[in-house]
Amino acid sequence: MIKRFNRFELKYIITAAQRDLLVPEILKQMRPDVAASPNGVYAVTSLYYDTVDRAFMRAKIEGIKFRRKLRIRCYGQVQGEDPKVAVEIKQRINRTTQKRRLFVPLATAYTLCAGAEPLLADPDDQRVAGEVVFLARALLLQPTCVVGYLRHAFVGGPYEPGLRVTLDHALWASIATSGLSTREPRHALLRPDLLVM
Repeated sequence: MIKRFNRFELKYIITAAQRDLLVPEILKQMRPDVAASPNGVYAVTSLYYDTVDRAFMRAKIEGIKFRRKLRIRCYGQVQGEDPKVAVEIKQRINRTTQKRRLFVPLATAYTLCAGAEPLLADPDDQRVAGEVVFLARALLLQPTCVVGYLRHAFVGGPYEPGLRVTLDHALWASIATSGLSTREPRHALLRPDLLVM
């Protein structure tokens, strides 16, 4: 997976009926993201970190032009003793989204987001780790919530190879007391017939 990128993002809430009309049209120009899974459908589970006064969340709600967030994200099911996950700093500058991430075992991700910097072999990963540790320490970040969903991802064809369309459904959230592999009750974020595109 790509470790650093800039992207222009638009998000819409659509109905399942709209999705059913859109997918055949999308498939005329794009293909399922088989890098993520054979059919382009996979689970995404994210543990978000924030300040005590929820500064990251408030920046999002208030539409601040420069904002960032820190999360641990698992692409696919959270399985095994110590699955490989992404530690991501996602920031938005006006309408451009930037993401920097490194892939580490879950135990290392927790340690990193708690403010302890591990020694990593890859210099780029070490730089991202340093930024994560700085944010965690300077802002006293703590785990705040877990969000999950099923994603159907498509990637661009020959005319727009960098284009990516995702359809996220079955969105849920829970409290973060058990970390990424939460055992807490899940609460639906949207009606079952709605998706985020």
